[in-house]
Amino acid sequence: MADGASRIRRNILANIVRGASAGLLAVILPAVLVRELPREAYSAWALVLQIAAYIAMLDLGLQVGIGRFVAREPARRDEFFNVGLALLGVCAAVGMVAAGLLAFLLPHLFPSVPAPLVAPARVAILAVGASSALSLLGSAVAAVFIGMERFEVPAAVLCVGRVIQIGAAWWAAAETHQVATVALAYAAGSVATQAMYVLAALKLNPRPAIRWRQLSREALATLAKYCGNLSVWNFSMLLVAGLDTAVVAEVDFRSLAAYSVCANLITVFVGLVGTALSVYVSRASALEGQGRYREIGNLLLAVSSTCTILLLAVALCGAALGASFLRLWVGPSLAVQALPILWVLIGANGLRLVVAPYAALLMGTGEQRWATRTALAEGTCNLAASIFLGLSLGAIGVAYGTLVGSFVGLVLVLVFTFPRAKRIQCGRGEFMTTAIVYPLLAFLPMAAGVGSYLANGGIASSLLMAVGIAVTALVLIRNQLGLFGFISRRLGETTP
Repeated sequence: MADGASRIRRNILANIVRGASAGLLAVILPAVLVRELPREAYSAWALVLQIAAYIAMLDLGLQVGIGRFVAREPARRDEFFNVGLALLGVCAAVGMVAAGLLAFLLPHLFPSVPAPLVAPARVAILAVGASSALSLLGSAVAAVFIGMERFEVPAAVLCVGRVIQIGAAWWAAAETHQVATVALAYAAGSVATQAMYVLAALKLNPRPAIRWRQLSREALATLAKYCGNLSVWNFSMLLVAGLDTAVVAEVDFRSLAAYSVCANLITVFVGLVGTALSVYVSRASALEGQGRYREIGNLLLAVSSTCTILLLAVALCGAALGASFLRLWVGPSLAVQALPILWVLIGANGLRLVVAPYAALLMGTGEQRWATRTALAEGTCNLAASIFLGLSLGAIGVAYGTLVGSFVGLVLVLVFTFPRAKRIQCGRGEFMTTAIVYPLLAFLPMAAGVGSYLANGGIASSLLMAVGIAVTALVLIRNQLGLFGFISRRLGETTP
């Protein structure tokens, strides 16, 4: 039991490191490029990265699917790996074609891009888009390690790869101040990362065997059925976050740089939460295979309460320190424009992430189909609200649209999905009380202190904020809702 819990903690740590490596790109590169590139060129770079993110969504949930079935049926590891690799190869080819089309159609899709930037932006889209397509192949190898619960391997590969990307892009920006050169250096770092995945797979004993002539139709059908619902989730996430940058580029191109730096920060945090929670996909798969449904419910309560505590802490700290951080990170002029956008996006994504642990366990139990309608409804409301509010309010309106979509998504999960998913034995009321109400009550003193500090400033408000933080910490400790105590107690009930 203790060994199982210890393994989960090690895997969570490895996944946090993996997510933090992506954060290095999202935090360090903007700080450099904002200073090395002209403002409009940086806006074009943000648009290029968003297009590359669209191509990365062609993963269609296959990495999660491969990892799940490797964890659930280890004897068929190579069978699922081969099928997944073949499907991802098709997705990569589609991504290459998409990159070419998007580069060609750039001035028609985004007429607000200044004419002198069209040619270098096209080169950047081709380079970064192609490297993003190739990364789909590397994700198949990463999925094998994830399914075997060896999360430290993809974590190490991504850390080294991100450092290479940062170094290459930084050098290109400092030497040339050209968005096309930066993109080529960035893409080269991505290709190097995929090469390291191949080397890691070759070192695995026994390493995955590629047998194209022995592709299993049964494994193909199983993987396709599982990933079908995840594809809907991916499309919904495209509506939720993926199109926001494009909407801002259309309705308020001058604010795209400010919006993109805020979106980068949010992407870092969402990525960290997502990579940490992905550990529980494999764990839930193993418990589901043994019919231990109540233990999956216990796992949901443990992880969700901890997740909500972290979300509230980060949101309140972000509200209090956001202005200072932005000034230090991207400079005072951009910080003034970005701060209100950041506050709204923190609230919107914090609201959405409350049910992120539930989504991870649904993927582990194979019941993600019950969340597809919810995800689609959230994505549709998010996009509609972002366009409507963006046209009238600009970039901040797009952020408010995200907040509207998050609220709709949370309500629909509680009302529609919870009653239908049967393999996670946890009542809706029990979930809301443990994972939402108790943490919110505990953080009321801290919220009051932060609110006073933002409204008034000064030494007295700073002291009041410190007192609020101390009271909240004492409440959490007294009620055993601390990060380590509560989750360790619950995880002890869910590990072999």
